[in-house]
Amino acid sequence: MKYRIAYHREQEKNAPLILVQSFRRGRVPAAMVSLIGGARQREQGEELLAWLEALPWNRKKWNPGEFFDIAVPTLERLTKQLRIGETRFALLFAVEKKVYLAQNTGNCFLVQRFLGRGTARHLPEQFAGEMETGTCLLLADPSYTVGREEEIGQILCFSGSGVGTNPERRLEELSSGHGGGVFFCLQEDENEA
Repeated sequence: MKYRIAYHREQEKNAPLILVQSFRRGRVPAAMVSLIGGARQREQGEELLAWLEALPWNRKKWNPGEFFDIAVPTLERLTKQLRIGETRFALLFAVEKKVYLAQNTGNCFLVQRFLGRGTARHLPEQFAGEMETGTCLLLADPSYTVGREEEIGQILCFSGSGVGTNPERRLEELSSGHGGGVFFCLQEDENEA
């Protein structure tokens, strides 16, 4: 399995900071994706990156499930700190099929194909669980999809594996001219199929 991540950020002063870190530990994919808006976005982004580097990546007996279980409580503490003040954020941490989402934008969506057309459902403020292969998520700044909520599923829902599609262009289509958004999808790795 692998992650497909794409993002679009408007070049405005108030657009959120977008952090994307995607890597593998052996055959196991891992990723951290974050949108951070507010006065301290750069400082908070650096704090998240420092936290990610401090995780126990070099353990001899590295179990992805245990690693995820160690990371989530720390992330919960960090997201409580992000809630202080005027920070707007969406944070996704994934290891294999396990995901943790925390957000206060109210603009994070699960994008699915249902009966031949794309649908988008709002995600809760906090979630930990497993993704199925083919699952797509959109993390967005509140201003990003203003007036376009009904189109999210249609614009971002790809047929099949999404090969040959351009999620960056589709994210740009969704943009209201402000803010930013990140597309995150769990796909089969071509080498495994």
